[in-house]
Amino acid sequence: MLLALLNLALAAPPNVLLVVVDALRADRVLGAEAEKNTPNLQRLMRRSVVFPHAVSSAAWTVPAMASLFTSLDPQVHRTLRYNSNDRLPDDSLAPQLPTLAETFATGGYETAALLKAVVLAKNRGFAQGFSSWRVVEGDMADRQSASQLTDAALEWVTTEHDRERPFFLYLHYMDPHSNYLAPEPWYSEARGDYKGPVTGVYNQIHGSYLEKGVIPTRADLGQLRRYYDAEVRYWDSEFGRLIKDLAVMGVDANTIVVVTADHGEALYDHGNFFESSVYQENIGVPLVVKVPGVAAAQRNELVQLLDIAPTLADLVGLPAAAAWQGRSLVPAFRGESTEPRAAYAEYGNIRTVIAPDGLKLIEGDGAAKIFQIFEDPGELRDRMGGGWKELQRLRALLAERVAGWEPQRRGLGL
Repeated sequence: MLLALLNLALAAPPNVLLVVVDALRADRVLGAEAEKNTPNLQRLMRRSVVFPHAVSSAAWTVPAMASLFTSLDPQVHRTLRYNSNDRLPDDSLAPQLPTLAETFATGGYETAALLKAVVLAKNRGFAQGFSSWRVVEGDMADRQSASQLTDAALEWVTTEHDRERPFFLYLHYMDPHSNYLAPEPWYSEARGDYKGPVTGVYNQIHGSYLEKGVIPTRADLGQLRRYYDAEVRYWDSEFGRLIKDLAVMGVDANTIVVVTADHGEALYDHGNFFESSVYQENIGVPLVVKVPGVAAAQRNELVQLLDIAPTLADLVGLPAAAAWQGRSLVPAFRGESTEPRAAYAEYGNIRTVIAPDGLKLIEGDGAAKIFQIFEDPGELRDRMGGGWKELQRLRALLAERVAGWEPQRRGLGL
């Protein structure tokens, strides 16, 4: 257990607060506008271990969160789709999959989930291991959504939590997911003097730019991004309220806080919108981990959402499930090197593998593409012409990953 290794004298086993911010791009947390967009998160980051090269397993919520909970690639857990009206063969977590919440429940934790993400349905296996699971009513992806979830979280900690047990609390905010409609004053501040047609509403963006094929003007695209950033700033204000009130309660001193995202959001970076690709705008996510008594640090190794479950289990001294593919990042908290590993992500039939040195292959989206994301984070320079050896190396990494899926499924009885 890391806390024991560091001789941290905590009064009790630490609580764990897992905050997932739907569609939050990593560059909004780490880029030039980070302090403007997320001042409250930046304050937490100055007390945290930050992983700027974290990769989601999928570019949209259902498979990404299934991977976070099970520490398995999407093609292993096979929870890949969602339909609000019909049940599908591959829309539910299999009950035999060992989940992060089950690990904490077995370890004596009170496990609770409060979320705004309706696609993570309780009756489709996502609530495995949670003693309570509630989709918070009200606004879902816009307006006052974040404030409603923060209210519910503070109410749970104050009145519902069993004070005799440590808690594992999972919060899933839907800001800044589309619609990009932050409440006032954020929305009006973002709109400013703009007179064009872009409103931030999903149907307007989809209808104009995807269905009709209209090319956005520079002004319209800039406005769309301002609406998205307004949602980020609004979420950050509510996250700041959450952390401040937990501190007033005295809860933060004994709580591990993790902030991440299920996926990012395309804002026409490569001609796409929303969740639509395996470029970094869609799969690059923040990963911030604040552990009481552990010094702040930035770690530049490549990590995955798959690593969250084994890391949190290791931090509090619980055993990792044998089936989990991710690795514990606890060595990073001790200032030690971690085992270099490739990362994998997918969107539909599009797949990507990223080598530990940042070299990235995209297959299934037209011609194969290669980028060096550490040197070219915007993926502007395709290196496919740079050499056959690079392509061979990356395809070998992808083939190795793919070859492991069927044995892993068999071992899990899937």
